[in-house]
Amino acid sequence: MGFVDFYLEPFRGKYADVQYSYLIELKYLTRSAFTDEKLKEALQKSESQLHQYAADARVVKHHRWF
Repeated sequence: MGFVDFYLEPFRGKYADVQYSYLIELKYLTRSAFTDEKLKEALQKSESQLHQYAADARVVKHHRWF
C-alpha cells in the first residue's frame, strides 16, 4: 500500500496552538478519459484512501484528534 500524496503536519514545537493537519490525495484524469462516472470513481477512491491514511500509525502517533 502506498501513502498519501501530501501530508501537512503543523510544527507544534513553534506553533502549539495549531490544531489541524492535512492529508491531500491527488488523482489525474486525462481530458479524453474524463466522464462524470470516472470523476465519481476517483473521488470515492480518494475518500477511501484518505480514511485509511488517517488511521495509519505514522499519522495517528503524531496527531491529536479533535
